[in-house]
Amino acid sequence: MGIRRKMFLPIAAAFLLLGGVSLVVMYFQLDGLERDFVSQIVQNKTREVDNAIDTASRMTLEQAALFSRLPVVVSAFETAHTGDIHAEKDPMAQKAREDLRAALTPFIKGFAQAMGGRKFQLHYHLPSGRSLVRVWRDKQVTRDGKGLDISDDISSFRPTVMEVNRTGKPVMGIELGEGGFVFRGIAPVVSPDGKHLGSVEVLSEFAPVLAKVAGEGQDMALYMNSEFLKITGALRDPAKNPVLDGRFVQITGAKSEALTKWIKADFLEKAKTGTVMAQQGDKVVAAMPVNDYKGNQTGILVFSFSTAKESAAIQTVLYVFLGLLAVLLAASSGAVHLVFVKNVALPIETMIAKIKDITEDRADLRDRLDESRQDEMGQLACWFNKLTFKLSEIMCLSDAVLNAMPDPLFVADEKNRIIFANLAMADTAGKTPEELKGTFCGDVFKTRVCGTPDCPVRCAAEGRRVDPDIYVESTRHGERMVIRPLVQSMRDCNGNPLGYLELAQDMTAVVRKEEELAGNLERIQGINAELTDVAAGVAGSLGELSRQSEEVRQGAEVQRSRMSEVVTAMDQMNSAVLEVAKNAGRAAELAGQARDRAEKGVSVVRQAVTAIGEVQGLTFSLRDGMEGLGKRAMDVGQIMNVISDIADQTNLLALNAAIEAARAGDAGRGFAVVADEVRKLAEKTMNATGEVGKVVAAIQAETKKSMDLTQSAATAVERATALSSDSGKVLDEIAGLVGDSSDQVQTIAAAAEEQSAASDEITKAIGDVDRISSDTAEGMTHSVQAIAGLSEMAEKLGRIASDV
Repeated sequence: MGIRRKMFLPIAAAFLLLGGVSLVVMYFQLDGLERDFVSQIVQNKTREVDNAIDTASRMTLEQAALFSRLPVVVSAFETAHTGDIHAEKDPMAQKAREDLRAALTPFIKGFAQAMGGRKFQLHYHLPSGRSLVRVWRDKQVTRDGKGLDISDDISSFRPTVMEVNRTGKPVMGIELGEGGFVFRGIAPVVSPDGKHLGSVEVLSEFAPVLAKVAGEGQDMALYMNSEFLKITGALRDPAKNPVLDGRFVQITGAKSEALTKWIKADFLEKAKTGTVMAQQGDKVVAAMPVNDYKGNQTGILVFSFSTAKESAAIQTVLYVFLGLLAVLLAASSGAVHLVFVKNVALPIETMIAKIKDITEDRADLRDRLDESRQDEMGQLACWFNKLTFKLSEIMCLSDAVLNAMPDPLFVADEKNRIIFANLAMADTAGKTPEELKGTFCGDVFKTRVCGTPDCPVRCAAEGRRVDPDIYVESTRHGERMVIRPLVQSMRDCNGNPLGYLELAQDMTAVVRKEEELAGNLERIQGINAELTDVAAGVAGSLGELSRQSEEVRQGAEVQRSRMSEVVTAMDQMNSAVLEVAKNAGRAAELAGQARDRAEKGVSVVRQAVTAIGEVQGLTFSLRDGMEGLGKRAMDVGQIMNVISDIADQTNLLALNAAIEAARAGDAGRGFAVVADEVRKLAEKTMNATGEVGKVVAAIQAETKKSMDLTQSAATAVERATALSSDSGKVLDEIAGLVGDSSDQVQTIAAAAEEQSAASDEITKAIGDVDRISSDTAEGMTHSVQAIAGLSEMAEKLGRIASDV
């Protein structure tokens, strides 16, 4: 089947389908139009009823307002207020009623005459909820068949009256009364000085409004909710006002008996919340809620109308449209066929011939079709020409992209013969791409895997996995070339194999970089060995320094112990000297016993000389020990200098190692971290060495001070020895000449006092030496702890170097 039939038959079918769809759409549109028309009629009728109710309510309020400020009305209410407005038979209220009837009766009669006998229902109320006067009646109420003129209580069933008298604002709308639905307009009655006196009301029947809104051919019925029968006493006769299913009371019946039978309680129940509508044939029934003055639903208004004329008109339009549609479809089908053959079929045949030439490689892609037509076929020819030009550009672009790749790229068949090669591949082989076609790829690269089962192309052809990390060596222009072969099988859209695409990625620069990194790593390992030796040397030196510091600390402890002994001896000597002074004083008073006491003094002086001699020996020993301590402190300072030099050397080695690691790039990154840790430890070692140096310097200064104090103590001891010898000589002379001169006793006493003073000075000096010795011992203890910390750092440095 040719394209003409294939195109014409669907078009004809489409026209028929379009005609059928149009007919269906037209039918539903007309049916929808009829429903919309009916709905519009119902909405218009609903608005008409609402407007009529609002108009009637507003008219009653306007009429009531006319009778609210009349002087006679205000005067009558003021008269009523002088009595008891809560009493049913108050004489002042009766007088007010009579005054109002006398003044307003002419108005009532004039209205009745003009309106064909219809009464103007004007009603005044007291603020207490009692009726003051119903002007259109002769008597207010009828009880037991007798008319009574009283102020009857209406507060229980007239909420509008109570609201106006409570709020002082007018009210209008529907309110149920004795006879059913009534329009009421109630206005407040106010005195000239603004005092609320009561209210006035005008009543209007509902039936005239129904008669007004009922159009030609329309029927209406009014229903009231049955719960309001307690208010509407006149509607309680079921014969006149039947109750529908116990829920709705018929106020006014429909003219059509068929409509009355059709109305059901459920249909009216739906209308309580809004307008509802039902249709049977050309008969439409609608119901709408009737609301009181507060908007509360109290009844249902039902109306019906016929749509026979409208339905007939719509049916006629449908038949006319069907005829016109048939004629239009027939004419359109023939015209479309002729236009299609000329404007579509012939240009398509020309384009088919051009495509055949392209597929058979007979066409030149630069040839162009005629684009002069100003329609879609002209656009098709234009875009066909652009397509051929685009194909030419794509082919050129593909060649440019493949040739722009810097690495050799080629396509081989299952026999490893080259089908396509880019310029980089041709450059590697030293040939042109056309010359490479049909040659074997192994003749170009000549690697160790070419021609073997490990050939990447052969592996891909056999379905084996090609290792993406394999490197093979080749040559290009006589130079070494390292390549990484990446092979991917090529298939057409149907899954048929086309060949194998191989990218010979040039990895020569990467391999060279890896070799350089390996050399750098060897150099780093050599530096690491040197760093390990340095760490071991630092640890040994710190050990020796620790032992020497311990010896110094022990010497300081011994020195402190000896100084404690010297202090004890000096205390004893001082006590002895004090005893001599006391004895000399007593000798001045007891000259007769001087000889005996002088002999005892000689003995005591001799003991003092002996003790001072021992103190002198201990002082000399302390001086020698302090000199040795000074030498030890000097040795510690020299050792700390050596450690500082070692730390400096370690820092330099760590810096060199970090530089070498940085040169190594990613391969030396881990060693760079270790070298940085070594450098940080070296810096900590230098800082600790500086702290120890400060402590050693303080020890040296305190040692020198101790030596000076020790020398002073030795001088004082020598002086005390001399004084003790002189005292002995004097006491010997006193023993021989005690009876001859008491002045000699005074001299001895003075000498004893001088000796006591000298002993106090020696005791103070030795106490200072003892404190300095204690400080020295504590300083050496801190030095030993600092050296131990340095030793731990050196060991950690050695472990880090070993890990590297």
